[in-house]
Amino acid sequence: MKTSWIFLLYLAVSAPLLSAQTSDALNTIPPPHAPFVAPVPGSAQWTITLSYEGDDQDATAKNPAIKPKHRLHQITSIKTQNLKRDVEIYDDGTSETYWFVGGLILLPKVNGQEVRIIDFEQANRPVYGEAGNPVSSPGFTGVSWVQLKYYDKVVTMQNVPCYHYALDSKPPSPVPAADDTTNHIEAWINAKTGLPVAYRADGITYNYAFGNSPESDLDLPPDYAQALKAYQQIENRRKQLEKDLGK
Repeated sequence: MKTSWIFLLYLAVSAPLLSAQTSDALNTIPPPHAPFVAPVPGSAQWTITLSYEGDDQDATAKNPAIKPKHRLHQITSIKTQNLKRDVEIYDDGTSETYWFVGGLILLPKVNGQEVRIIDFEQANRPVYGEAGNPVSSPGFTGVSWVQLKYYDKVVTMQNVPCYHYALDSKPPSPVPAADDTTNHIEAWINAKTGLPVAYRADGITYNYAFGNSPESDLDLPPDYAQALKAYQQIENRRKQLEKDLGK
C-alpha cells in the first residue's frame, strides 16, 4: 500500500514536469516550409482508417441499429511509379477499387457499364472546392489543401510532433452545404518527415499508417488497360485536331 502511494505521488509531481518538457520540445521545432506535405514516394503503401465522431458514445453501443451498415471503414493505397490503387473497404465487408494514372481516375464497372475514365481534378474541383475530395485522391488523400496560410501551430498527434493546419471551407456554388454551414477541416503533418498523420472532415478523423514499400510494381487489370489505351488515343487525336486548327 505504501508503495502505491509513493507511485501516485511520483506521478502527481512528474506529470507537470513531463508536460512542460514536451511543450518545450515542440517549441523548438521550426515553422513549416514548402513542400508542406511530402510528395508521394515512387513506391509506397499506406492505410487510412476512419474514426467517426460519436461512435464511442453509449447511444451507439446500446443501439447498434443506428450505425449505418454500409459505411466506409478503411482505405488501403498502393502506389508504384505513375500508378496508384485505392481499395475502399466498408463496415459490411464490401469494397470498391479505384485506379489512378497520373491525374486520371479509372472508375470500376457499374451495372454493366464499361470502365470509365475521368480527369480527377476537373470532376472534383467544382464539387469539393479547395478542401478536395476527403476519400479519394491521386496522391495523399485529404491534404491537398494544406499550405502555409492555413498553418496553426505544432502539436502532438498520435505521439508524433505535427504541424497542425485548419481550413474553414464551403463547397463551391452551385453545390452548397446541406445546412449552408462552413465545414471545419484539419490536417496533421509529421513535422520531421512531411508525411500526413491524420486529417479530419465532417466529424470523421482519417488516420494514416504507412507500411513497407510494395515488393512489386502494380499492373492495371486488362480491361482497365484497354480502356486507358482507348482514352489516350482519343485524347491524342483531339490535341492533334486542336493543333491543326491553330488553337
